[in-house]
Amino acid sequence: MLTAKKFAGEIGKPYSTVALWLKDNRIPEAERHELEGDKIFYLIPAAVVEKYKSASNQPKRGRPKAAEAQVGAATAGGTAAADEAESKPKRRASNRTAAKKALKKMAKKTKG
Repeated sequence: MLTAKKFAGEIGKPYSTVALWLKDNRIPEAERHELEGDKIFYLIPAAVVEKYKSASNQPKRGRPKAAEAQVGAATAGGTAAADEAESKPKRRASNRTAAKKALKKMAKKTKG
């Protein structure tokens, strides 16, 4: 069994990356252990190292593609909500800063 730091060194990835994988449960073989309080550590079997050394077996990076996200929403039963969200036009953000809005309000109060 390896700690997260030793596992990261073995596969050639930064510890922070491995810690994120563990937090997101992207390494299902890892065992989660809790100590007193809120301290958590993981132990990863040594046999898993070879599996994660090759880039093809490592968890995918970044946000899922749009098609994958729609499939995920459809399987979660949220198809109607997804269709409704797509049909609504997006709101435009205001170009005025908070200071400009305050000045305009003050100008209206002094005129009226």
